[in-house]
Amino acid sequence: GPILYYALAVPHWLSGGNPSALLAATALINAAAVAAIGWVAWRRGGLGLVTVTVVGLALLEHGLRPDTLVWFWNPFAPLLPYVLFLLAAWSVAVRDWRLLPVAVAMGSVVAQLHVTYVPLTGAAAVVVGVWLATHRRRAPDTDRAPRHALVLAGAVGLALWLPVLVDLVAGRHNLLRIVAYFALGRGESIGTDGLGILGRHLGPTGPWAGGAEQVLFGSVLPGSTMPLTGAVAALGVLTVAAARRRHVATPLLLLVEAQLAVAALASTRIEVPVFAYLVVWMLPLAMVVWVSGVWATGSVLVLPALRRRWPSDHRRLGIAAAVTAAVVLAGLPLVRTGASWVDPSLPRQQDAAAVTSVVGQLSAELPQGARLRVEPVGDPLAESGQGVIGGLIASGYTVYTSDGARTDKWGATRTWREQAVDTTLTVVVVPSNSEPTLVAGCRAMPGAELVAYHDGLTEDERGELSFLFTVRYLQAGALEPDAAARLDALIARDLRIAVFEAPGVCAQA
Repeated sequence: GPILYYALAVPHWLSGGNPSALLAATALINAAAVAAIGWVAWRRGGLGLVTVTVVGLALLEHGLRPDTLVWFWNPFAPLLPYVLFLLAAWSVAVRDWRLLPVAVAMGSVVAQLHVTYVPLTGAAAVVVGVWLATHRRRAPDTDRAPRHALVLAGAVGLALWLPVLVDLVAGRHNLLRIVAYFALGRGESIGTDGLGILGRHLGPTGPWAGGAEQVLFGSVLPGSTMPLTGAVAALGVLTVAAARRRHVATPLLLLVEAQLAVAALASTRIEVPVFAYLVVWMLPLAMVVWVSGVWATGSVLVLPALRRRWPSDHRRLGIAAAVTAAVVLAGLPLVRTGASWVDPSLPRQQDAAAVTSVVGQLSAELPQGARLRVEPVGDPLAESGQGVIGGLIASGYTVYTSDGARTDKWGATRTWREQAVDTTLTVVVVPSNSEPTLVAGCRAMPGAELVAYHDGLTEDERGELSFLFTVRYLQAGALEPDAAARLDALIARDLRIAVFEAPGVCAQA
């Protein structure tokens, strides 16, 4: 859905078109989500749940890294709102009707931001509906949602889904295209290896808490399924214990179990190669699993036992010690980020440097105001090549391109339809640790001329990268920490962009 871009259009317009406004707006949205999560946690579980939730959020934000929290990319934007949605859905299940509009709003937003959240939010809605239908209260005035909450929730839902409905009737029919893709046009799925990826992300030292994402040739590697099995078993035991005590944690645990069930199915349906952004939704899910499990263990099992055995003064001392220990444990991994937490780097700075270099070279080579056909090739994530297109447009060139499905990206006025142009440019992007075969293809095309080139590594650095990568590939864990850090730094800079001027598009992938 277009909701993210409608929301970001406001700060973009107010700033006079300054791209930094999008980063600032995204940071403010995430800050508001954190505050709202804390508020809902306080309503549901008081100081105990707030403490556990804040610790979980601190670890999650450490795992996400600062630049993720200011990046307005649609896989990253729903991460914290998804946590807020689950807490709001739990609140609705326990008939805190004030949170009904919040649950509708957050569910609508995250479902539109990334398709993975559609089954997750749908499963949560089913659990809440079944719980409300099967657990009625004796007081009829609190059993049903008040009219004002229903009206407000309905208005919020209609406002947020209206753009999707308009697109469905008179636009590009994006919803139908998504349905058709999953029904007809799927590629090769990862299968049961996806359960291993989910298991790795659920571990106590997984990527959600700052652990390294295991990636080989750009694809996330699976791990053990034991954390997934253990989480399901532990939550099942806690759910039974909470249900016997009629504890408020029961619907929360059922919600989380439903999320895990849907996540397990979704993880097996991910297409290969499994890029890291395709599984980033597992990070907030892992945080919620741990927060709900720890809090339920304390409130359902530990605290009742303490009340039976300890005097009240001793209980207060034990609770204070537990809170202090939790804060200290959360702080230990956070100190490793150093100054980055007070001075976060902007996203994709290496790509930005490469694009800026190439656009500058092209501006010096091409006449101002020229009409260009520009086609990017070889860029699997559609980042750097598209950055060159955007840079040329910002520099005053008239650009036509076939990049983007059905003109959705650049608009109908820039869609290539055999218009008369002054020249044709092919932007060849060579991702990290890839062979420049497309560059060779362009060089071999008659009449092709290299007009701009950027390489983030020297030849010596490229040889070092190849050696370190081979060592890591042949034996996992063979690299010392300094060598592993050096490899990561080289990979981050390993980007080559070559722009060719030719009679037509060269190196068609």
